Amino acid sequence: MKLQLPAIILENLNRSGVSRREFVQQMGYRNISKGIRRLETWLSGEQRPLGEQGAHLCSVLGLTGEQLADVIERDEEAILEERSRHRALDPTSYVIFGLGTKSFLGSLAITKEPLPAGLPEREAVQQAADLARTKRRPCCLNTPASKNYWFNGQGDLETTSEHPLGANSYLAINGRPISFPGRSS
Repeated sequence: MKLQLPAIILENLNRSGVSRREFVQQMGYRNISKGIRRLETWLSGEQRPLGEQGAHLCSVLGLTGEQLADVIERDEEAILEERSRHRALDPTSYVIFGLGTKSFLGSLAITKEPLPAGLPEREAVQQAADLARTKRRPCCLNTPASKNYWFNGQGDLETTSEHPLGANSYLAINGRPISFPGRSS
């Protein structure tokens, strides 16, 4: 999968002949190491520019904010489509716990419990609700169709969402991303 934002940045670097160091300096980074790390995350597609980063990137690339937003939106759509295809290869639904819980080290303890492969979605939803109620902990059920069911600690369905969970996903529990087999890399 070829993303547009990394291609635009690399084209600019090649055309202008500036180094990555010079590029992030042009963006206004004082901490060059941090700027290069951030640039690398954009080039790999792991992250996207946020807030003022986008405005600075636009000025260096000669793009308008609207043009950059369009590029980022198209890249995100491509990433979600790719993740959905990969997630669909894994027939297992997962129940994810970790909302508001802490491990003995003080960091978030996230666990994901696989349900039997091929379990019909209706039964997976019921099992997830039962697990949340039994454990008295909120959870998220992620299905192979990339549909997510969010339960409170009483086992009541709070909300649903439709997008895959994966390595580059913006969905995280308390800031920690959730990874699954079959994800894109």
